[in-house]
Amino acid sequence: MSPFGYTNCGVPSGLFGSTPTTINIALSANYAAQWGPVSAFREFVQNWRDGIIKSFNLSENDFHVISRKNSTEIIYKVKGKKGTPKWLGYIRWYQRNGVGIVDITNRQATLEPQHLDMGDSSKSNDQNQAGTHGEGLKVALLVMMRGSQNHAVECYSGGHAWAFDFDMQRKLVAYRSKMTSAAIDSACNIANNNVLNSKLLPFGVHPGKDVQFLIGTNITGRTDKGLTTLRKGVTRNEFKEWTRAALFLQDTNSKEVVRTSEGDLIMDPRFSGNVYLKGLLLKESTPARSASITGKTLRYGYNFATGVTNRERESVADADDETRAILSIWNHAIRNDRALVESLHELLDTREPEYADVERAQDLIQGETENFLKDYLLGFGDRWYYTSMEKDDNPRFDNIVQGLGREPSELKETYWYILKGIGFKTAREKEEKEFLTVTPASVPTDKFAQELHRLIRAGIASCPQIKDTAVEFVQAGSLGLDSFYSRSDRKLKIHEKWLTVAGATQELGLPDNTLMFSVLFCAAKRLLSDVILQVPLSEFEEDGRVPYSNQKRAINQVDLRIFEYIQIKQDLVYKKVNRTEESDTLTIQWNTRNGWDPETRVIVQFHRCWTYSEVRGPIITNYVSRVMSAACYNCVEATAFFKWGICEIQGDTGEKYFVTLSNPSDTNSFVVSLDQTDILEMETPIQTTTKTPGPPPWLYVAQEMIYGFNINITRDWFKAINGLGEEAVLGILKGRAKHLRSDDSDDDSSSSSSAPARKKRH
Repeated sequence: MSPFGYTNCGVPSGLFGSTPTTINIALSANYAAQWGPVSAFREFVQNWRDGIIKSFNLSENDFHVISRKNSTEIIYKVKGKKGTPKWLGYIRWYQRNGVGIVDITNRQATLEPQHLDMGDSSKSNDQNQAGTHGEGLKVALLVMMRGSQNHAVECYSGGHAWAFDFDMQRKLVAYRSKMTSAAIDSACNIANNNVLNSKLLPFGVHPGKDVQFLIGTNITGRTDKGLTTLRKGVTRNEFKEWTRAALFLQDTNSKEVVRTSEGDLIMDPRFSGNVYLKGLLLKESTPARSASITGKTLRYGYNFATGVTNRERESVADADDETRAILSIWNHAIRNDRALVESLHELLDTREPEYADVERAQDLIQGETENFLKDYLLGFGDRWYYTSMEKDDNPRFDNIVQGLGREPSELKETYWYILKGIGFKTAREKEEKEFLTVTPASVPTDKFAQELHRLIRAGIASCPQIKDTAVEFVQAGSLGLDSFYSRSDRKLKIHEKWLTVAGATQELGLPDNTLMFSVLFCAAKRLLSDVILQVPLSEFEEDGRVPYSNQKRAINQVDLRIFEYIQIKQDLVYKKVNRTEESDTLTIQWNTRNGWDPETRVIVQFHRCWTYSEVRGPIITNYVSRVMSAACYNCVEATAFFKWGICEIQGDTGEKYFVTLSNPSDTNSFVVSLDQTDILEMETPIQTTTKTPGPPPWLYVAQEMIYGFNINITRDWFKAINGLGEEAVLGILKGRAKHLRSDDSDDDSSSSSSAPARKKRH
């Protein structure tokens, strides 16, 4: 039947009727050079499996392979169901005359000439690639015969005998010869005798009704170089290696293969990294190469139930299809066994290597799978999930998580993206949510609460990035968070626990006997630092410095002003030292060694207490103090140098005043204040004196401190008022400005220990 005149079904050549027909197949011997014998055997197995399913109208679930072996045979056979023959086909390795042969037999199937035409495949329009012989068969034929394989391939089907070889042009060629009735009968008798002699063979092949491929017969052929050669048999080890081509030919551990309607999740480490389609190997992973189309490592093996492969039969069509198929298997596997969600969690959270199993999972994962992951993670109630990027962007992260009573648990960025889509929040977002639901709390009237409130407002007013932010204390109950700054609302909410010495002491971890001013300093410093850290770094992009540096600088400046305030405030002494019928002599004293620079000019204002609500509340920084001063006609103002340590004024007899000290050289310095309740009353009786006439009506007194007239400044006039309450303007002829002296030129070394006061009135 071939040019070499051989047949190996055991039938004498003379029983073949016609001269063999030559079918030239336009396929060069080096086609699909990347294919090896395992890939070729896969095509034979696929055609075998698909042919059985099609011939007997089986479902995928009806196809079951049973394996048996002994010292001379290995067989895989498919058992029929009701209404079919008992056995539907088999794949067998056996030895004959010391030569190993592989027998692949389908019942009730045929091989036709059109099956060998390139591109003429019944599988081309089948999305599941189920059917019979296709292009892969031709490639498998030449791979088995070329190179080091050098195996002969024969086929018996439809009453014909087929032999395959290379021609002189190194092209694949097929020889087809019709068998006579005598040849078919002879072949059937030989096949039945083989069944009797074999302990494993399930049935005898009928060359007129079945399809039988024989690989490894000991005959003469032509190499892929065009040279005559004696074909090789197939060793037992070679055959075992070939069976890797199909998952159903493997001895898998059923406990480590999770079967679903979408395919199988293979957790058996022997098959890790392998990809199968309907049980047929697409590609195996090696240390040098992944089976995934992405090129990344596959942690587990997968057997896809459906899919379309690329032309090389090595993968599904594209990377997204591969990931969708894998994630679909995981979804169905977890649906059946919730414990598997832990394994998927580990895949998603592994940073090195990045597994192909979950490549682009953030875009392709199914909603049901997301919920499985959510339920799993929320089962660890004490954990707070975050990414390294979030922690880097939020310097308050650790404090927030601690305040929420959680333990931080870092996740991979792409994994977090999935969780964010199903409601997981950043620490900042959770903090905002908690503070949005709280109720405002009133600030107690005790000294600590009032001073803390004042310092917080002053600190905010002194920082440009948070200036004009409203401060609100809230009833946050057991919430462990300190504060929340809403940039959009320009509002700072602070937990009311900070309004008491005991609460602040506990939060700061200070000893119970810590002095109030020390607690006040630490509390104000902590809270103001906390709010500045909540401002986006982009707000600190100025002066050409790194935003982070500017943010730290803002915190340090506020810390310094708090420190100065506390140092001055804790040593202030407010006294009433004398009283006459017309006036009280009031002094304010401070420690010159703590606070501002000794050369600092200090503005001291004594405000009438009935203006408390409209004046004292707003006066928190020097900038605000100056604005309010222009509108305040009911205060007595004096100037002193900080190194003097004292300022004295004459106030109206019996009038109650609260005092403020401000540093005009620092726009944002905090204003230090003392209430009337802080005054030390004199112990001497009232002195009666003769009433001194008031100033003449022609004498006008400036309503604000004048340090000198200077024609170079924009403003060279000042409002003034006389004893009758009449207003006027004080000015200067510009030509005579050089003859005037500024108060700044006074020799302060010879000045008295208190500054002259100026009284404002309506």
